Order: sequence, then structure tokens, then C-alpha cells
Amino acid sequence: MKNKRDIPFITYFPTSAFPIYFGVTTDEVAFNKELKRLGVEEEVKFAKFAHGGCTHFISKVGESLTIIVTISVDDNASTPRLVGLAAHEASHVWDRINEEMGCAAPGGEHSAYGLQWITQCISREIWEG
Repeated sequence: MKNKRDIPFITYFPTSAFPIYFGVTTDEVAFNKELKRLGVEEEVKFAKFAHGGCTHFISKVGESLTIIVTISVDDNASTPRLVGLAAHEASHVWDRINEEMGCAAPGGEHSAYGLQWITQCISREIWEG
């Protein structure tokens, strides 16, 4: 598992091919600071559901969509559970990216590579962040 950072932050990944900002964090403090920086005024839960992960969509008129995946990692989190969470949240990110691009039904290698890249980004933050 990863080491805790001294200064919490969100890792954003390059998305030049997509019209969005995409970030991942396992740190609730970093998530709350980022929401404040983005001007989100309502309360947003870090990981809304009992399974320990959530994909948040933040959009403002005239600005690009920001997607932040939050994963709650503790000492009891098993590798298979975390891999499953990464893949689950990646599917939400991928669906929204395609929606933003007006792509109704992508599939095949296009989707496989997109989901792979997003899952790798999330996994990198879990294990190496």
C-alpha cells in the first residue's frame, strides 16, 4: 500500500484527448480542500457509499467538467477489493467522458483502452500515491 503524504493533494491526470479534468484521491482532507478551491459550496461526502469509493462530477457553466474519484483506503482493504473499486469507479468516469463527447455507444477496443487507462490512474493513486 502507499505511504501517506505530508501535504494532502489530489493527483490530476493528463486528459488532453478528453474535454474534462480527471483527478483521484484517497485523502478526505485533500478532497475537501479541492472542493473549496473549485468553489463548491454544498457539502459533498468523500466516499458516499459503504463500499468505499465514489466518483464526483463537478461542473460549472462555461467551464470544463471536473471528475474526482475518491477511494477510502484503510489497513484492512484487500487488494481484490481495491482493484474492484478502481474498475467500478473507472466505469463511471468512462461513461461520463463519453457522454461529454456525445459518444452514445462506444465499445470494443476504444472502451477497453479507455477503461484500462482510467483504472490504471486510479490504481496508481491507491498504491503509489
